[in-house]
Amino acid sequence: MREIRRVVAGARNRLTLMQWVRALVALTTAALAGLVVGVVVQRGLGLTFPWPDVFLWSGAGVLAASMAWALIRRPGVFASARALDEAADLRESMSTALVLEKSPDPWAGAVIETARARAAGVLLRRCMPVRGPAWWYSPVVGGVTLVIAWVAMPNLDLLGYLAERQAREDRNRQVVEVKADLHVKEQKLAEALARAGLDLKAEAGDGPGQVDPSLKPDEIQRAAVRRLSNLNERLNELKQGEKSQQFEALKEAMQQLRQPGPGPLQEMARHLAMGDFAKAEQSLAELARQVQSGEMAPEQREQLARQLENLSAQLKEAAEKSQALEQALAKSGVDPEKAAELAKKMLSDPAAAKEMLDKVKQLSPEQQKKLAEMARSLCEAGGQCDKLGQALSDMARAMAQQGGLGQQGAEAMAEAGQALSDMEMLSQEMNGLSAALEETQAQLESLCEGGSGQCDGDMMMAGAAGIGEWEEGESDRQGTGSGGPGKGMGPSTADSPASFKIDKTKQNVGNKGGPIIASRLVFGEQVKGESVAEFASAVESGTHSAAEALESNVIPRELHNAVKHYFGRLESRVKARPEPAPK
Repeated sequence: MREIRRVVAGARNRLTLMQWVRALVALTTAALAGLVVGVVVQRGLGLTFPWPDVFLWSGAGVLAASMAWALIRRPGVFASARALDEAADLRESMSTALVLEKSPDPWAGAVIETARARAAGVLLRRCMPVRGPAWWYSPVVGGVTLVIAWVAMPNLDLLGYLAERQAREDRNRQVVEVKADLHVKEQKLAEALARAGLDLKAEAGDGPGQVDPSLKPDEIQRAAVRRLSNLNERLNELKQGEKSQQFEALKEAMQQLRQPGPGPLQEMARHLAMGDFAKAEQSLAELARQVQSGEMAPEQREQLARQLENLSAQLKEAAEKSQALEQALAKSGVDPEKAAELAKKMLSDPAAAKEMLDKVKQLSPEQQKKLAEMARSLCEAGGQCDKLGQALSDMARAMAQQGGLGQQGAEAMAEAGQALSDMEMLSQEMNGLSAALEETQAQLESLCEGGSGQCDGDMMMAGAAGIGEWEEGESDRQGTGSGGPGKGMGPSTADSPASFKIDKTKQNVGNKGGPIIASRLVFGEQVKGESVAEFASAVESGTHSAAEALESNVIPRELHNAVKHYFGRLESRVKARPEPAPK
C-alpha cells in the first residue's frame, strides 16, 4: 500500500498545483481588467489613485487569493485516485485498492497486489503533466491592454478634479517658495537690526514662520508688506529721533574742528574731524603710550600739550554753540533775537525746555515737541564734546605739571577714551540703523514692484483702474486710456516716491582745468611757496638798463664782465623752475 499511497499523494499535489495555476490565471486576468478600468476612470474623471500601492496590493492579493483557492479546492484522496486511474488508464485499480485496503478477503489481497505493481510503474509527470487552462493567454492580453491604456489614455478631467488639484499643488508650492524667500529676507533684516541694536520681534512683530498656513501666497506677501511697512515707519521715526539728531550734531561739531597746530596730535585730530572715533581713540592711546614710555621727545611733548589745550578749547566751544537750535526756532516763527536767547536757555537747562516752549504762543504742540527733542539731542552732543574736551585739557595740564601723564593724566586719558568709545558706539548704532532702513526699503521694493491693483508704488494702496502702458488711441473718440493721438479722457498716473540708494565712493580724479565746484580743507604738512613774479620783473628791468649802459659805455670797460656775470646769475635764478608741491 505504500507505493499506492505515494503515487496517489503525488497525483493529489499535481491536481492542487493545477488548481492554483488556473486560479492564478483567472485572478490575474480579473486584476488586469480592473486596473484597465481604474486607468480609464482616473484619466477620464481626473481622480487620484496611489498607483504604486495599487499595483503592489493587486499582485499580493492575486497571489494570496489563488493560493487560498487552490487549498480550498484541493481534491481528496479518493478523488485523486480516480483522477490518476483515468489519466494513467489503470482501470480504477488505485481507487479500488484504497477501498479494499482493510478487507481480509483473499481476492482483495490479489487486487491490492496488482494495484501495487502497477503503481510502481506509474510516471506522474507523463500521465498527469501540470497544464494551464485553455485561456492561459488572457493575462498577456490584459497586460498589453493595461500598457496601451496607461500610455495612450489622455487626462480628460471631465469633473475638473485634476485642474483643482493642480491649482492646489501650485498654491502650496508657491506658499513654500514665498515662505522660504521671506525667511531669507527676515534673516538679512535681523542681522541689519542686530547691528543697529534693535530686536526684530520687538520692532516688527511675528515673522513669516508664524503666518497662517491657510493663507494664499499673495496674502502672505501682503502680510509681509504690512509688516515691513510698519518696520519702515518705526525705523524712520528712530532715524528722525533724538539719537539721530544727537549724532548729526556731533558730526557737525567734529567737522568744524580746526587743526590744533603742528605736532603729534594732527593724526588724531584728523580722524576726529572725519568722524572716525575708533581710529581717533587708537591714535590718542598710541600717543599716551609714547609719552608714558619716554619714546616722545621733550619738544614733541610740549607740542602735544599745546595741541591738547587747543583741541580742548575747540571742543568746549563747540559744546556751547546753539546756532542750529536758533535757526530751527527762527524757522518756526520765533523772533531771531528772542530765538538766540531762548536757544541758550534751552541748552543750559534741557529739562525745562518744554516749559520754555509752552510760553511761545506761535509754536504748535508738534513744533514744541520737535524743538524740545532737538534741544535734548544738542545738549547730549554738547555734553559729549565737553566731556572729551575736559579730558584732553586734564591730560595737557598733567603733562605740563609732571612732564608726563602720571596718575592724573592716565585717569584723564581713560575718560577721553571712554568719551571717544561712546561716540563710536553712537556712530555704529546710527550706521546700523541706516543699513537696516536701506535693507527694509530694498525688501519693500522687491515685494512691491508696481503690481496692478495691489501695490501701485504705495505698498498697499489699490492701483488706479485703467492706467497701463501707452498705446495708440483713436483720433475721433474719447477713451479711458492715457495715450495716443485721440481725445484721451483717462486718468494720469499719480506721482509716487521712488526708492533710491546712495553709494559713497572715492573717485581718483585730477584737476583738468574745469570749474572748481567745491573745496575742502585737507590736513597735512604746510607747503610754503616762493613768489618770483616781482623778482623776475625787477631782474628783467635791471638787465635791460645794464645792457643799455654797457652799449653806451656809461659803465667802465673793466667792470663789464662783473656786471654781465651779476645779471646773468639773476636770470638763471629766475629761469630755474621751483619743485612742484606734493599732491
